[in-house]
Amino acid sequence: MRWNFFREFSMMEDLEREKLYPVVIEVNVKYIKELRLFDRFVINSRYWIESNYIVSDHKAVCEGQKTTMMKAKVKMLLVSEDRIVYDIPPHIREVFSAEEPVIAHKGE
Repeated sequence: MRWNFFREFSMMEDLEREKLYPVVIEVNVKYIKELRLFDRFVINSRYWIESNYIVSDHKAVCEGQKTTMMKAKVKMLLVSEDRIVYDIPPHIREVFSAEEPVIAHKGE
């Protein structure tokens, strides 16, 4: 999901050019209801910046029932090939200040 997010909001080229990689450093998942085999669901994701972290909330919602099945919060840092943590570049911060990025992923 994170790669789709960076592609959809036109940040992937910047990250590739600067050789920065979004690395997940923390995940908190709460499973609320069971998703069964072949259940159709949508994962709604919202992204923002906290300090030097890119943070996202994800909710898996079952299409038929409109019931939240799972919630997750993910924290990421931008890291170089040399494993050095970098500040979020200003041009990427601008994407977040212009709007609160939201994306939906369908799943089965």
